Amino acid sequence: MASSDRIEARAVIKFCSELWKTPTQTYKMIQTTSVKNSVSRSLVFEWHRRFRDGRESLEDDEGRGRKKKYGATLVTSIADALAKDRRLKVRTLSEMFDVGYGTIHRILTEDLQMSKVHARWVPRLLKDYEKELRVRDSRTFLRRYKREGDGFLSRILTTDETWLWFYDPETKSQSAVWKRSGSPPHKKARVSKSC
Repeated sequence: MASSDRIEARAVIKFCSELWKTPTQTYKMIQTTSVKNSVSRSLVFEWHRRFRDGRESLEDDEGRGRKKKYGATLVTSIADALAKDRRLKVRTLSEMFDVGYGTIHRILTEDLQMSKVHARWVPRLLKDYEKELRVRDSRTFLRRYKREGDGFLSRILTTDETWLWFYDPETKSQSAVWKRSGSPPHKKARVSKSC
């Protein structure tokens, strides 16, 4: 969070504290503003307590706050590694760059503004031409039904599909990827073995 964003967030918290809003009410109000992405619930509760205890200043205390012990090159290197494989785990990145787990996690969540999300299950992942084929076939089916009536339905033969697996499909957590808040959700086709 940039210094000006921190000051803005603290000013809002101080204002709400002076209006005798609870920390929870303050947090809910902040979630409706543009400051919401840079303020955690715990931060609201911490600064709310400080202002209730008589604190006046919105600035950081001298010598307080986490000091970054890494440079922009490490952040860029991690971003490049994730661009190649979004499934990398924090522990793997920690070993790759010989940096502590907490530092890697901080870079991912604070500097790169990323979070780990699980794939959303969808029934099938169809390509565009497969979707077009299904629409075309459905329209043909409806036209024939309209022309021939219920007699057409009695002539339809259905069969079961048999799926053969060469591997066990990955679990939902195995398919988790790092993504930015604005990027589209990751999708994974739902698969199940037949008996």
